[in-house]
Amino acid sequence: MSCAACPSLRPFVFSSVAVLCFISIFLMYRSDVQYRDFGIYIGQGNPFCPAFLCAEEAQTKDTHPTNSTELHNNQSSQEDPGTITSLTPPTLQSSTITSLTPPTLQSSTITSLTPPTLQNSTITSLTPPTLQSSTITSLTPPTIQSSTITSLTQKIQAAAVDAEPDTIVLIWMYPFGSTFPLSCAVFNISRCQLTDDKTLYNKAHGVLFHHRNINGQLVANIPKMPRLPFQKWVWFNMESPANSHPISELNQAYNLTCSYRLDSDIPVPYGYMEPLKSEDESFKLPAKDKLVCWIVSNWNARFRRVEFYNELKKHVEIHTYGRAFGKQVNHEDYSKIISTCKFYLSFENSIYTDYITEKFFRPMKLGTVPIALGPSRQMYEEHVPRDSFIHFQDFSTPKELAERLLYLDQNHTEYMRFFNWTSKFKVKDSDFGREHACQTCKYLQNHKEYQAVKDLNSWFWG
Repeated sequence: MSCAACPSLRPFVFSSVAVLCFISIFLMYRSDVQYRDFGIYIGQGNPFCPAFLCAEEAQTKDTHPTNSTELHNNQSSQEDPGTITSLTPPTLQSSTITSLTPPTLQSSTITSLTPPTLQNSTITSLTPPTLQSSTITSLTPPTIQSSTITSLTQKIQAAAVDAEPDTIVLIWMYPFGSTFPLSCAVFNISRCQLTDDKTLYNKAHGVLFHHRNINGQLVANIPKMPRLPFQKWVWFNMESPANSHPISELNQAYNLTCSYRLDSDIPVPYGYMEPLKSEDESFKLPAKDKLVCWIVSNWNARFRRVEFYNELKKHVEIHTYGRAFGKQVNHEDYSKIISTCKFYLSFENSIYTDYITEKFFRPMKLGTVPIALGPSRQMYEEHVPRDSFIHFQDFSTPKELAERLLYLDQNHTEYMRFFNWTSKFKVKDSDFGREHACQTCKYLQNHKEYQAVKDLNSWFWG
């Protein structure tokens, strides 16, 4: 073989030598190479499983944990000890993250998540575990029963009431000088302090002024001190406009009104009906020996009641009593006389809105049918049943009324229909002065807002 062929053989020689060297090295190290069977990765009990193979299995196991506490314990014991020592930006150091495959982070232990350096903590899972009912019974606020709320509210209100001082009502002057007990227990009104001690003026929540006692003595009968911001002055009057006169200086001085008028701030009529109680006696009609009676002291020929009486007496007998007829009547005699009459002339001395006095209510209480002369029938019916009385305007003339009275005198069944109300109600007289003071106290307890009477004179006398 000539030397001219050597260059063409040179690459082949080198290739052959390289193959021989590779074979020699392979044979030298073949005892150290281990080829794992792929099946070991899915073997039971193997402490390690590649994330791409076991992610689905891990999700299946996490779907139905027995409770949240158990879930954390199991995951902590089965995680591969891969560790992230720090998440300090910008470089993640000394860490091995097996998998970040969402939604579940499998087989990893995170040492810290606390920025900027997360240290010394292990988070078994970043996937929120399912909260089982055995661990957390309810995330819904428990239902609070209305009875519990009501009870709690009542206790709070009671505590608030107990913390408040008693309401003080100062009686600046007794009506017509007639004193009365300074207690409201009879009306079931509590936390009221009635007083006539004027040194308590600066503490009084309300001051009660009787209008008729102020007339003619304005300077002497009005406080020298100004009204306090929290205090209310109460105008008290039970006389009709014809029997009392306005005081221009006090037209806008009051905060509240207390009178027989139903549109007063504190209405207190002369009488009223209330339901019967089990202990009340059944109604029994008193023995009657007179048809019509009238007791009167204030006589004035121009009064409407006098004019009507003068016509009525021409057609029916009327038994008259009182100072106007020279027959003084005391309280005991008054009751005896009226109870023996079938009808009583409940004639008011003047006719004004809601002015219905004891002349009407007392005969009803004593078992006598009142014949009303005063405001409209409708106003009377706001106080008593419509078939419990006779109104003077029910008849076109006094003569027609007399004829009706004579008929009822002879027809007992018809007459007794006027007392149908007695099976359900009884009549009460108002406690003059005392009831006004107590009702004022009750009103003040329930109305603490500011109030004022803008034009008293127009309202009452206008």
